[in-house]
Amino acid sequence: WIEGESNDTSTECAMKDLFADPDPYDVFVKTFLLPDEVTITLHGMKAENGQTLDSTGLTLWKASHEMCSFLTCHSNLVKQKTVLELGAGLGLCGILCHHLEAANVVLTDGDTNTLTNMRNNVTNNITATSRSSTLKISCHQLRWGRNLDCFRRQFGQFDVITASDVIYVDEVVEPLLDTVVELLCESGVFLLGFVKRNVRMDYVLECAKDRGMTWTCPTSDDGEGIFIFRSH
Repeated sequence: WIEGESNDTSTECAMKDLFADPDPYDVFVKTFLLPDEVTITLHGMKAENGQTLDSTGLTLWKASHEMCSFLTCHSNLVKQKTVLELGAGLGLCGILCHHLEAANVVLTDGDTNTLTNMRNNVTNNITATSRSSTLKISCHQLRWGRNLDCFRRQFGQFDVITASDVIYVDEVVEPLLDTVVELLCESGVFLLGFVKRNVRMDYVLECAKDRGMTWTCPTSDDGEGIFIFRSH
């Protein structure tokens, strides 16, 4: 209770709770032909609640679907390659990379609640026939721009880094790209699934240029899609 607060506020909150979604959880099922049929089932929160969640990684976003379509069409980019996913959320793209025969996949997120849910999704979707196969995919916490030298010593650099729908404010762009530059192999590629939100893509490209990166833009008219970045 805050001194001076009226009962109207308490009543309003109670009314919001009364009409809140009684079941905010959802199950997302995605099926891919790789060429064998693979179904990935993910547990998370309803997409319509995404903007109100404390952890935005607890639902699926548009760019994740686009990234999966891109990966299935360009599976050679990840087959027998080491893959790092930034802001992995529910884990869809990373799990798909595992099924596309990546040599090793490391899924990361900065949010602890998201990580817990992600680990459950990975466990539920990976049927390992031996201990060695379970070591090909794992989930770890990584906050962009922080302790990157420690992370690199533990996991090395990666052939492919992916990130989908992770840019919501300008402040995250430089830490994101600093993370990519530190953890991407010299001949590696960074795949960014971009959807217009609050950040101009021109700003992202300016920051990438400052870090010596080149890129290929998607062919869509709206400027959304998968951007492919490389280091000089």
